[in-house]
Amino acid sequence: MPPETVGTPYAFLNWMVSTILTKLLIAGHALSAPVDEIPASRWQRMFSGTNVPHGFTLLENQTIAKQRMFLSRQEIRIMRQMGIRNVRLPFVPEAITTSYDPPILDPAKVANLRRVLEDFKDEGILVQLDLHDGTRLAKGMGTSTEPVKRLKAFWRVVATELKDFDPEFLAFEVLSEPVVEDGELWWSIQKAVISEIRSIAPKHTIIAQAAKWAAIDETRPRAPYSDKNVIYTFHFYDPFIFTHQGAKWVGYEQGAWRGILYPTREDNLLSLRNQITSPNKQRAYDDFAAKPWNAARIRDRIKLMADWAKKYDAKITCNEFGTLRESVDSMSRATWLRDVRNAFEEFGIGWSVYEWRGGMGMHYGEITAPGARSTVDWRFIDALGWKRPNLR
Repeated sequence: MPPETVGTPYAFLNWMVSTILTKLLIAGHALSAPVDEIPASRWQRMFSGTNVPHGFTLLENQTIAKQRMFLSRQEIRIMRQMGIRNVRLPFVPEAITTSYDPPILDPAKVANLRRVLEDFKDEGILVQLDLHDGTRLAKGMGTSTEPVKRLKAFWRVVATELKDFDPEFLAFEVLSEPVVEDGELWWSIQKAVISEIRSIAPKHTIIAQAAKWAAIDETRPRAPYSDKNVIYTFHFYDPFIFTHQGAKWVGYEQGAWRGILYPTREDNLLSLRNQITSPNKQRAYDDFAAKPWNAARIRDRIKLMADWAKKYDAKITCNEFGTLRESVDSMSRATWLRDVRNAFEEFGIGWSVYEWRGGMGMHYGEITAPGARSTVDWRFIDALGWKRPNLR
């Protein structure tokens, strides 16, 4: 008790009440005050991660019954045992809403999402909750302010609903691969959305990215925001005609290639000339063949982002990188994954491979089911430095 309170009636009681109230006010401020930097424990979880799409992105899966079938607690436990410390969980608005214009949450779907978040948290895995909208909610942002209002309103509702979730295990990703041609315009839109989220969720890390598929060359001209609790992400699929050979959904015939090997080999380049059937394919081939693709070139490409991060003292992660599985040579795929991961880890860049399950993934179906061992790409696991799981 301070000396001035000695011997005065009720002084001790008054002092105690005042002290307790002061401490409560300070504690309350600490809970609501923004984080000035990303906590080290949180940042460490951004290394060694994977994407878990489809369960909350495919429109036909957006019933609670189908959402629950997609990912089991046992599978999440296997992830942790393998060494996975973060997952990127893409979701569409329909995964948690009955309407997104205006945004109206579905309580049962939100409860199911929270269950999944809790399951990851219980295994010590951080979730990047990624708005993987496509072009519905945010369509037309480049020419109209209405989609921007919808995006801000949507995140206002989501952040309000999840602001109480432990920020050590939940980060908010504003929008994956925004469809906005004007990169500077998108950077300003994203700033406004970040401010909206931050006003509601002061402690949670927010993940930001540049336009044009979160490209390296689109990020480098931008300066980071003043908010210090933002991680900047980029996506890495270089060289594209290698990683996406066989992809039917990409344009300009880039997915029409087959048999491209990594690292570059002269005999392989010669054989690929037979596949040139149009000016588009000629341009793609010339760009690919101009300089060998190997570990050194991968490193040089990723170093561009490392230099950007160093210049601005920013934290960066790559939360999408990978190749198709069936149409890419297995050894080439594993070598490319290893070279990319090694470059990330050399430069202190976080990473989340695309993907856990699916056409670019480690396996198909349910990894805990009988026979799952036969669906796993073991080279994929080894290339990423994960521990091989004991499967049936």
